[in-house]
Amino acid sequence: MTLDSAREIHQEMVARQFSRDRHHTKSIRYQGVLEVRGRRVSIAVDFLAPHLANLPRLYLTDRVRDMPDAVAHVEENDRICYAREEELVLDPHDPRGSVALCMLKMQETLDRIARDDLSEEVAQEFPQHWQGAPIYIDLSPEATTAFAFTAP
Repeated sequence: MTLDSAREIHQEMVARQFSRDRHHTKSIRYQGVLEVRGRRVSIAVDFLAPHLANLPRLYLTDRVRDMPDAVAHVEENDRICYAREEELVLDPHDPRGSVALCMLKMQETLDRIARDDLSEEVAQEFPQHWQGAPIYIDLSPEATTAFAFTAP
């Protein structure tokens, strides 16, 4: 990350009331709060790429408290998928604008998670929630419902 782009990313995040988390050393992390349907949701935003080659990552920092019913778009370690890498193009020459666009997409995704019935999207994302574990389905002839489960 060039010094100028790092400075611009920092300025944009600070302007949004986020603060740098210097205890986190694997990426450049900012902690803050977004207002989601009248509730304050604590999040962390990680910048992995030194020149905005990848989308910043969004994490819920207290999912149990802030969004206990969230399932759709929630990945491992409470990471939220708010956009696909190929769907959102970041401009390394406009770091502030790129960060603002990502923050808008993050806000929209969290609003959708809190507002909508996303059971169809959960069904589409089903395989990722099992993280590759074998899934067995009980379709016994006498059963009136099917049960999906994993075995150790």
